[in-house]
Amino acid sequence: MNSNITELLGNRDLGASALLARFGEKLAGFSDTEIFDNLVMLKNSFPLMAVWPFAENYLKKHKPGPHTFKRFVKKINKDKTKVIARACNQIPHHDTYLTLSRSSLVETFLKERNKHSKVNVVCSMSLPANEGLTLNSSLQAAGVKSFCVPDWDLELELANVDVVLLGADWVTDRFIINKQGSRQLVEAATRMDVPVFILAETFKYMDLPIIPEQDFFQDWSSGKICRYIKVFEVLPLTESINLIRV
Repeated sequence: MNSNITELLGNRDLGASALLARFGEKLAGFSDTEIFDNLVMLKNSFPLMAVWPFAENYLKKHKPGPHTFKRFVKKINKDKTKVIARACNQIPHHDTYLTLSRSSLVETFLKERNKHSKVNVVCSMSLPANEGLTLNSSLQAAGVKSFCVPDWDLELELANVDVVLLGADWVTDRFIINKQGSRQLVEAATRMDVPVFILAETFKYMDLPIIPEQDFFQDWSSGKICRYIKVFEVLPLTESINLIRV
């Protein structure tokens, strides 16, 4: 197996958009057959990330080659830029933000917002991969004042924040798919009148068939210990959620 795809398949630290961007950067290193074989593996490893059916449809529609790869990466970056710009316009300036998991859209927005008015960020550790720790380090390296808290302390932190900010792995008319814990966090924020904003590119918006229960779980087995952990969940789109997408 190509080491480029092995790196992506084993990644538990990046969100859907960041993984898609990494895949786009590696396309030139794959044959046409490998591209679609790799997409099958990525869909099997991350079945609730809409970026993989999007990538498959795009690359089937446009013949794989240097020009297509360039346009593919350009579209990913352009959509991300549009979402960040819209978020900067629509989300009022606040002092303190709370986020779960590690969305590259949320991360970029927070760094951009901090350039114009200093912000504070509360990051959830986000078990089992603890990607919130990586987000926290990245934000601090960019000069953002942030700190990390255990997942079970998120509701307590809501009393001290102005906004909950999340990404999304899949978007439909009725719900989104996101990291486990998102639903409980949003429901608690709604009860406490804390605004909730969700950022997502348009390519994550598509119909989703009936979801097999096992798709919500990831294999975290180690040695002889077999462990399947629920990592994703459904978050209904209610009136209390502000969805920003382009």
